[in-house]
Amino acid sequence: MSQWMRLAGKVLKDAHGKAPMQAKAMDWARAGIGFALLALAGATSAQTIYKYMGADVVIEYSTTKPQGRPIISEIEAQKLSPEEKAEIEKRRQAAGARGAGADPGAKERLRRLDDANANVARAEQKLKEAQDALANGQEPLAGERSGTASGRSRLNDAYDQRMQSLQQAVDDARKELDEAYRARNAP
Repeated sequence: MSQWMRLAGKVLKDAHGKAPMQAKAMDWARAGIGFALLALAGATSAQTIYKYMGADVVIEYSTTKPQGRPIISEIEAQKLSPEEKAEIEKRRQAAGARGAGADPGAKERLRRLDDANANVARAEQKLKEAQDALANGQEPLAGERSGTASGRSRLNDAYDQRMQSLQQAVDDARKELDEAYRARNAP
């Protein structure tokens, strides 16, 4: 069963007029179902769609009149003629053309913002990897301990150099991330 069918089952009354199931979907999903009903009803024949207050004070839609629920509105859904469809499509295309020419630099700004966000994500990943390497590198490796006269051992210069190198990688990654944030947030 598709997600839309499950949502419809939650929002709409069944065909036998039983009480509506409680709606748990978000408001936009309910509105989408309502518009889908309008489109479906328009594709078949003229039909009344009832918008009403359901249980838990949620807006619900049904093609059968709800019993014992306050009706908010009744919508007559009718099939559009080919001329009406053509007019709607013409208006939609005209609105899209107006929007496309409204800001010619918008696409370029969006591309730059996407690039900047990608740079931030790469810098965040690099910092995480450097921090992990530093945390995992705390344990001395073979050859990084030297014996002492008392029979014990101490960390030698190789360990100190490796730790400095790992810390430098973290510092560099942090600077790179700060620069990526500055570049992204620049006007």
